[in-house]
Amino acid sequence: MPSVESALKAVLPQGTTIAAGRRGLGREVTWALCMRTRAPVFPELHGGELALLSTEALQSLDADLPQLLASLLDRGVAAAAILGEVDEKSVSLAEDHHLPLLLLPKGTNLQETATTVTNWAVEERDRLYQSGTDIYRRLTELSIADRGMDAILETLSGLTGVAFILEDQDFQVRLTHSPPGSDKRADVNDNKARDQIRRYVESGPLAASDPPTFLIAAGNGRGRIVAPVVARGAVVGYLSALGNEPELGEVVRLAVARGAAACALVMAKERAVVEAETRLRGDFVEELLNSSFPSDDVALNRARHLGYDLSRPQAVIVFAQDPPKVAKPQRRDKRQPLTFGEVVSRAFSGREQPYLLWAAADAVAVLCTVQDPADLAAIKAEAEK
Repeated sequence: MPSVESALKAVLPQGTTIAAGRRGLGREVTWALCMRTRAPVFPELHGGELALLSTEALQSLDADLPQLLASLLDRGVAAAAILGEVDEKSVSLAEDHHLPLLLLPKGTNLQETATTVTNWAVEERDRLYQSGTDIYRRLTELSIADRGMDAILETLSGLTGVAFILEDQDFQVRLTHSPPGSDKRADVNDNKARDQIRRYVESGPLAASDPPTFLIAAGNGRGRIVAPVVARGAVVGYLSALGNEPELGEVVRLAVARGAAACALVMAKERAVVEAETRLRGDFVEELLNSSFPSDDVALNRARHLGYDLSRPQAVIVFAQDPPKVAKPQRRDKRQPLTFGEVVSRAFSGREQPYLLWAAADAVAVLCTVQDPADLAAIKAEAEK
Protein backbone atom coordinates (compact mmCIF):
# COMPACT_ATOMS: atom_id res chain seq x y z
CA MET A 1 0.00 0.00 0.00
CA PRO A 2 1.10 3.62 -0.54
CA SER A 3 2.07 5.40 2.66
CA VAL A 4 1.27 8.69 4.38
CA GLU A 5 4.82 9.78 3.67
CA SER A 6 4.40 9.11 -0.06
CA ALA A 7 1.10 11.02 -0.13
CA LEU A 8 2.79 13.93 1.61
CA LYS A 9 5.52 14.02 -1.03
CA ALA A 10 3.38 13.27 -4.08
CA VAL A 11 -0.11 14.75 -3.86
CA LEU A 12 -0.86 16.70 -0.70
CA PRO A 13 -0.86 20.49 -1.22
CA GLN A 14 2.52 22.18 -1.24
CA GLY A 15 3.15 23.71 2.17
CA THR A 16 1.59 20.85 4.13
CA THR A 17 3.58 20.33 7.34
CA ILE A 18 3.83 17.60 9.98
CA ALA A 19 2.62 18.66 13.42
CA ALA A 20 3.02 15.27 15.13
CA GLY A 21 3.30 11.53 14.60
CA ARG A 22 6.38 11.31 12.36
CA ARG A 23 6.92 7.71 13.46
CA GLY A 24 3.63 6.81 11.80
CA LEU A 25 4.46 8.18 8.35
CA GLY A 26 4.86 4.63 7.07
CA ARG A 27 1.17 3.87 7.71
CA GLU A 28 -0.66 2.60 4.65
CA VAL A 29 -3.19 4.86 2.91
CA THR A 30 -6.18 3.14 1.29
CA TRP A 31 -8.06 6.30 0.28
CA ALA A 32 -8.92 9.81 1.53
CA LEU A 33 -12.16 10.92 3.13
CA CYS A 34 -13.38 14.48 3.74
CA MET A 35 -15.38 15.30 6.87
CA ARG A 36 -19.10 16.04 6.67
CA THR A 37 -20.57 19.28 7.97
CA ARG A 38 -23.00 17.41 10.19
CA ALA A 39 -22.60 14.73 12.82
CA PRO A 40 -21.26 12.13 12.58
CA VAL A 41 -18.48 13.82 10.64
CA PHE A 42 -16.94 10.48 9.53
CA PRO A 43 -19.78 7.93 9.41
CA GLU A 44 -17.97 5.18 7.49
CA LEU A 45 -14.36 4.30 8.21
CA HIS A 46 -12.78 0.92 7.48
CA GLY A 47 -9.15 1.64 8.33
CA GLY A 48 -6.29 3.16 6.36
CA GLU A 49 -8.07 6.39 5.45
CA LEU A 50 -6.46 9.82 5.25
CA ALA A 51 -9.04 11.87 7.14
CA LEU A 52 -9.32 15.50 6.05
CA LEU A 53 -11.06 17.97 8.36
CA SER A 54 -11.43 21.64 9.19
CA THR A 55 -11.19 22.98 12.74
CA GLU A 56 -13.55 25.81 11.78
CA ALA A 57 -16.19 23.30 10.71
CA LEU A 58 -15.65 21.33 13.91
CA GLN A 59 -16.22 24.47 15.99
CA SER A 60 -19.51 25.11 14.19
CA LEU A 61 -20.57 21.58 15.19
CA ASP A 62 -19.28 22.14 18.74
CA ALA A 63 -17.04 19.09 18.24
CA ASP A 64 -13.86 18.42 20.23
CA LEU A 65 -10.76 17.80 18.10
CA PRO A 66 -8.86 15.60 20.61
CA GLN A 67 -11.97 13.49 21.12
CA LEU A 68 -12.43 13.14 17.36
CA LEU A 69 -8.77 12.16 16.91
CA ALA A 70 -9.13 9.50 19.61
CA SER A 71 -12.15 8.12 17.73
CA LEU A 72 -10.21 8.14 14.45
CA LEU A 73 -7.37 6.24 16.11
CA ASP A 74 -9.78 3.58 17.35
CA ARG A 75 -11.12 3.19 13.81
CA GLY A 76 -7.67 2.72 12.29
CA VAL A 77 -7.19 5.82 10.15
CA ALA A 78 -3.76 6.27 8.57
CA ALA A 79 -3.46 10.01 9.28
CA ALA A 80 -5.41 13.22 9.88
CA ALA A 81 -4.90 16.25 7.62
CA ILE A 82 -6.25 19.40 9.24
CA LEU A 83 -7.12 22.82 7.89
CA GLY A 84 -6.87 25.36 10.72
CA GLU A 85 -5.30 25.71 14.15
CA VAL A 86 -4.50 22.63 16.24
CA ASP A 87 -4.37 22.65 20.05
CA GLU A 88 -1.54 21.17 22.12
CA LYS A 89 -3.72 18.37 23.48
CA SER A 90 -4.39 17.13 19.93
CA VAL A 91 -0.70 17.32 19.05
CA SER A 92 0.24 15.38 22.19
CA LEU A 93 -2.39 12.71 21.55
CA ALA A 94 -1.23 12.22 17.96
CA GLU A 95 2.43 12.06 18.99
CA ASP A 96 1.78 9.52 21.74
CA HIS A 97 -0.06 7.21 19.32
CA HIS A 98 2.20 7.80 16.29
CA LEU A 99 -0.74 9.23 14.32
CA PRO A 100 0.55 11.55 11.58
CA LEU A 101 -1.07 14.94 12.12
CA LEU A 102 -0.70 17.03 8.96
CA LEU A 103 -1.41 20.76 8.77
CA LEU A 104 -2.81 21.88 5.42
CA PRO A 105 -2.02 25.33 4.02
CA LYS A 106 -4.71 28.04 4.07
CA GLY A 107 -7.14 27.91 1.18
CA THR A 108 -6.95 24.13 0.72
CA ASN A 109 -10.11 22.64 -0.79
CA LEU A 110 -10.69 19.54 1.31
CA GLN A 111 -13.03 17.80 -1.12
CA GLU A 112 -10.71 18.30 -4.10
CA THR A 113 -7.75 17.13 -2.03
CA ALA A 114 -9.65 14.01 -0.94
CA THR A 115 -10.45 13.15 -4.57
CA THR A 116 -6.84 13.74 -5.65
CA VAL A 117 -5.41 11.59 -2.85
CA THR A 118 -7.91 8.77 -3.48
CA ASN A 119 -7.15 8.63 -7.23
CA TRP A 120 -3.43 8.68 -6.48
CA ALA A 121 -3.76 5.91 -3.86
CA VAL A 122 -5.57 3.62 -6.34
CA GLU A 123 -2.96 4.19 -9.07
CA GLU A 124 -0.07 3.89 -6.61
CA ARG A 125 -1.47 0.68 -5.17
CA ASP A 126 -1.59 -0.87 -8.64
CA ARG A 127 1.97 0.27 -9.38
CA LEU A 128 3.28 -1.07 -6.08
CA TYR A 129 1.46 -4.36 -6.63
CA GLN A 130 3.24 -4.83 -9.94
CA SER A 131 6.60 -3.84 -8.43
CA GLY A 132 6.04 -6.11 -5.44
CA THR A 133 5.15 -9.03 -7.71
CA ASP A 134 8.34 -8.52 -9.71
CA ILE A 135 10.51 -8.27 -6.60
CA TYR A 136 8.88 -11.35 -5.08
CA ARG A 137 9.36 -13.34 -8.30
CA ARG A 138 13.03 -12.38 -8.60
CA LEU A 139 13.79 -13.19 -4.97
CA THR A 140 11.91 -16.49 -5.20
CA GLU A 141 14.03 -17.48 -8.20
CA LEU A 142 17.19 -16.67 -6.22
CA SER A 143 15.95 -18.73 -3.27
CA ILE A 144 15.14 -21.74 -5.45
CA ALA A 145 18.57 -21.49 -7.09
CA ASP A 146 20.18 -21.13 -3.63
CA ARG A 147 22.16 -18.10 -4.83
CA GLY A 148 22.73 -16.64 -1.36
CA MET A 149 22.49 -13.19 0.18
CA ASP A 150 25.06 -11.51 -2.05
CA ALA A 151 22.81 -12.20 -5.05
CA ILE A 152 19.82 -10.89 -3.09
CA LEU A 153 21.52 -7.55 -2.43
CA GLU A 154 22.75 -7.31 -6.02
CA THR A 155 19.23 -7.93 -7.35
CA LEU A 156 17.59 -5.45 -4.99
CA SER A 157 20.16 -2.80 -5.86
CA GLY A 158 19.61 -3.37 -9.57
CA LEU A 159 15.81 -3.16 -9.24
CA THR A 160 15.81 0.04 -7.17
CA GLY A 161 18.98 1.87 -8.21
CA VAL A 162 20.14 2.44 -4.61
CA ALA A 163 22.79 0.85 -2.38
CA PHE A 164 21.95 -2.02 -0.02
CA ILE A 165 23.79 -3.04 3.14
CA LEU A 166 23.27 -6.13 5.30
CA GLU A 167 24.39 -5.92 8.95
CA ASP A 168 24.35 -8.52 11.68
CA GLN A 169 22.44 -8.11 14.94
CA ASP A 170 25.30 -6.02 16.37
CA PHE A 171 25.31 -3.70 13.32
CA GLN A 172 28.53 -5.14 11.90
CA VAL A 173 28.45 -4.95 8.10
CA ARG A 174 28.25 -8.36 6.42
CA LEU A 175 27.55 -7.48 2.78
CA THR A 176 27.14 -4.40 0.62
CA HIS A 177 26.13 -3.79 -2.98
CA SER A 178 25.86 -0.51 -4.87
CA PRO A 179 24.77 0.20 -8.44
CA PRO A 180 27.44 1.84 -10.65
CA GLY A 181 27.95 5.48 -9.77
CA SER A 182 25.81 5.36 -6.63
CA ASP A 183 26.69 7.00 -3.34
CA LYS A 184 26.23 5.22 -0.01
CA ARG A 185 27.56 7.88 2.30
CA ALA A 186 24.79 7.45 4.88
CA ASP A 187 26.52 6.77 8.18
CA VAL A 188 25.68 3.14 8.93
CA ASN A 189 27.84 3.26 12.07
CA ASP A 190 25.95 6.15 13.68
CA ASN A 191 25.10 5.19 17.27
CA LYS A 192 22.11 7.54 17.32
CA ALA A 193 20.64 5.76 14.29
CA ARG A 194 21.25 2.38 15.93
CA ASP A 195 19.36 3.44 19.05
CA GLN A 196 16.51 4.74 16.89
CA ILE A 197 16.31 1.46 14.99
CA ARG A 198 16.25 -0.52 18.23
CA ARG A 199 13.40 1.64 19.56
CA TYR A 200 11.43 1.04 16.38
CA VAL A 201 12.03 -2.72 16.64
CA GLU A 202 10.82 -2.72 20.23
CA SER A 203 7.64 -0.81 19.38
CA GLY A 204 5.76 -3.59 17.59
CA PRO A 205 5.52 -7.27 16.65
CA LEU A 206 8.13 -8.82 14.36
CA ALA A 207 7.29 -11.20 11.52
CA ALA A 208 9.99 -12.91 9.47
CA SER A 209 7.86 -12.91 6.31
CA ASP A 210 6.64 -9.31 6.63
CA PRO A 211 9.08 -7.27 8.75
CA PRO A 212 8.43 -3.60 9.50
CA THR A 213 10.46 -0.92 7.71
CA PHE A 214 11.73 2.38 9.09
CA LEU A 215 13.08 5.53 7.44
CA ILE A 216 16.14 6.87 9.27
CA ALA A 217 17.39 10.36 8.33
CA ALA A 218 21.18 10.56 8.05
CA GLY A 219 21.47 14.31 7.43
CA ASN A 220 22.25 16.35 4.31
CA GLY A 221 19.21 14.90 2.58
CA ARG A 222 20.51 11.37 2.95
CA GLY A 223 18.72 8.48 4.63
CA ARG A 224 18.24 4.77 4.96
CA ILE A 225 15.22 2.49 4.98
CA VAL A 226 15.83 -0.35 7.43
CA ALA A 227 14.06 -3.65 8.08
CA PRO A 228 15.03 -6.19 10.75
CA VAL A 229 15.94 -9.67 9.56
CA VAL A 230 13.92 -11.93 11.86
CA ALA A 231 14.48 -15.62 12.58
CA ARG A 232 12.69 -17.59 15.29
CA GLY A 233 11.16 -14.40 16.64
CA ALA A 234 14.52 -12.70 17.20
CA VAL A 235 16.45 -10.10 15.24
CA VAL A 236 19.51 -11.66 13.57
CA GLY A 237 20.40 -8.74 11.30
CA TYR A 238 19.32 -5.56 9.53
CA LEU A 239 18.87 -4.85 5.82
CA SER A 240 19.15 -1.21 4.72
CA ALA A 241 18.71 0.72 1.50
CA LEU A 242 20.82 3.89 1.40
CA GLY A 243 20.32 6.96 -0.76
CA ASN A 244 18.98 10.47 -1.07
CA GLU A 245 15.64 10.70 0.71
CA PRO A 246 13.66 11.42 -2.52
CA GLU A 247 15.00 8.10 -3.89
CA LEU A 248 13.73 6.14 -0.91
CA GLY A 249 10.11 5.76 -1.95
CA GLU A 250 7.58 3.00 -1.52
CA VAL A 251 9.17 0.68 -4.08
CA VAL A 252 12.44 0.83 -2.15
CA ARG A 253 10.58 0.29 1.12
CA LEU A 254 8.88 -2.72 -0.42
CA ALA A 255 12.21 -4.05 -1.69
CA VAL A 256 13.76 -3.72 1.77
CA ALA A 257 10.90 -5.63 3.40
CA ARG A 258 10.92 -8.39 0.77
CA GLY A 259 14.71 -8.52 0.86
CA ALA A 260 14.81 -8.82 4.65
CA ALA A 261 12.37 -11.74 4.47
CA ALA A 262 14.55 -13.42 1.80
CA CYS A 263 17.69 -12.86 3.90
CA ALA A 264 15.90 -14.37 6.91
CA LEU A 265 15.26 -17.51 4.86
CA VAL A 266 18.92 -17.74 3.80
CA MET A 267 20.10 -17.17 7.37
CA ALA A 268 17.72 -19.85 8.60
CA LYS A 269 19.28 -22.27 6.10
CA GLU A 270 22.78 -21.24 7.16
CA ARG A 271 21.88 -21.67 10.81
CA ALA A 272 20.42 -25.12 10.13
CA VAL A 273 23.66 -26.18 8.42
CA VAL A 274 25.79 -24.78 11.25
CA GLU A 275 23.61 -26.44 13.86
CA ALA A 276 23.85 -29.77 12.03
CA GLU A 277 27.65 -29.51 11.83
CA THR A 278 27.85 -28.43 15.46
CA ARG A 279 25.68 -31.35 16.48
CA LEU A 280 27.87 -33.84 14.57
CA ARG A 281 31.04 -32.42 16.10
CA GLY A 282 29.48 -32.35 19.55
CA ASP A 283 28.36 -35.97 19.22
CA PHE A 284 31.89 -36.91 18.22
CA VAL A 285 33.42 -35.20 21.27
CA GLU A 286 30.84 -36.80 23.55
CA GLU A 287 31.52 -40.28 22.14
CA LEU A 288 35.27 -39.70 22.39
CA LEU A 289 35.05 -38.65 26.04
CA ASN A 290 32.83 -41.66 26.78
CA SER A 291 35.28 -44.03 25.02
CA SER A 292 32.46 -45.15 22.72
CA PHE A 293 34.64 -45.89 19.68
CA PRO A 294 35.61 -49.54 19.13
CA SER A 295 39.17 -48.60 18.14
CA ASP A 296 41.53 -45.68 17.73
CA ASP A 297 41.40 -46.05 13.94
CA VAL A 298 37.63 -45.58 13.95
CA ALA A 299 37.98 -42.43 16.06
CA LEU A 300 40.76 -41.09 13.81
CA ASN A 301 38.70 -41.73 10.65
CA ARG A 302 35.60 -40.15 12.16
CA ALA A 303 37.61 -37.05 13.12
CA ARG A 304 39.08 -36.89 9.63
CA HIS A 305 35.56 -36.79 8.13
CA LEU A 306 34.89 -33.79 10.35
CA GLY A 307 38.03 -32.05 9.11
CA TYR A 308 39.82 -32.53 12.41
CA ASP A 309 43.24 -34.11 12.93
CA LEU A 310 43.04 -36.28 16.05
CA SER A 311 46.55 -37.71 15.58
CA ARG A 312 48.16 -34.54 16.98
CA PRO A 313 48.41 -33.85 20.75
CA GLN A 314 45.05 -32.89 22.26
CA ALA A 315 43.74 -31.16 25.38
CA VAL A 316 40.24 -31.24 26.86
CA ILE A 317 38.89 -28.26 28.81
CA VAL A 318 35.55 -28.46 30.60
CA PHE A 319 33.58 -25.32 31.49
CA ALA A 320 30.83 -25.62 34.10
CA GLN A 321 28.05 -23.06 34.12
CA ASP A 322 27.17 -21.36 37.37
CA PRO A 323 23.58 -20.10 36.87
CA PRO A 324 23.76 -17.30 39.48
CA LYS A 325 26.88 -15.85 37.82
CA VAL A 326 26.52 -16.76 34.15
CA ALA A 327 23.13 -15.61 32.92
CA LYS A 328 21.95 -15.13 29.39
CA PRO A 329 22.60 -11.58 28.19
CA GLN A 330 19.53 -9.38 28.34
CA ARG A 331 18.76 -7.96 24.91
CA ARG A 332 16.73 -4.75 24.80
CA ASP A 333 16.06 -5.06 21.09
CA LYS A 334 14.81 -8.63 20.77
CA ARG A 335 18.12 -9.94 19.46
CA GLN A 336 18.82 -13.62 19.93
CA PRO A 337 20.50 -14.23 23.32
CA LEU A 338 23.77 -16.16 23.36
CA THR A 339 23.75 -19.67 24.78
CA PHE A 340 26.45 -20.82 27.19
CA GLY A 341 27.99 -22.91 24.42
CA GLU A 342 28.07 -19.90 22.06
CA VAL A 343 29.82 -17.81 24.70
CA VAL A 344 32.55 -20.44 25.05
CA SER A 345 32.77 -20.94 21.29
CA ARG A 346 33.29 -17.21 20.75
CA ALA A 347 36.10 -17.23 23.29
CA PHE A 348 37.87 -19.96 21.30
CA SER A 349 37.06 -18.69 17.82
CA GLY A 350 40.21 -16.56 17.66
CA ARG A 351 42.58 -19.49 18.16
CA GLU A 352 44.75 -20.50 15.22
CA GLN A 353 44.69 -24.15 16.31
CA PRO A 354 41.53 -26.17 15.53
CA TYR A 355 39.06 -27.22 18.19
CA LEU A 356 35.80 -29.15 18.61
CA LEU A 357 33.09 -28.32 21.14
CA TRP A 358 30.40 -30.31 22.91
CA ALA A 359 27.75 -28.44 24.91
CA ALA A 360 25.35 -29.79 27.50
CA ALA A 361 22.77 -27.86 29.50
CA ASP A 362 25.20 -26.75 32.21
CA ALA A 363 28.66 -27.65 30.88
CA VAL A 364 30.80 -27.30 27.77
CA ALA A 365 33.74 -29.52 26.79
CA VAL A 366 36.33 -28.25 24.31
CA LEU A 367 38.70 -30.59 22.51
CA CYS A 368 41.61 -28.56 21.14
CA THR A 369 44.91 -29.25 19.43
CA VAL A 370 48.10 -28.30 21.29
CA GLN A 371 51.59 -28.07 19.86
CA ASP A 372 53.63 -28.05 23.07
CA PRO A 373 53.23 -27.80 26.87
CA ALA A 374 53.53 -24.00 26.66
CA ASP A 375 50.52 -23.93 24.37
CA LEU A 376 48.56 -25.99 26.90
CA ALA A 377 49.51 -23.56 29.67
CA ALA A 378 48.35 -20.62 27.57
CA ILE A 379 45.02 -22.32 26.85
CA LYS A 380 44.52 -23.01 30.55
CA ALA A 381 45.32 -19.42 31.48
CA GLU A 382 42.93 -18.10 28.84
CA ALA A 383 40.18 -20.49 29.95
CA GLU A 384 40.48 -19.37 33.58
CA LYS A 385 39.65 -15.79 32.54
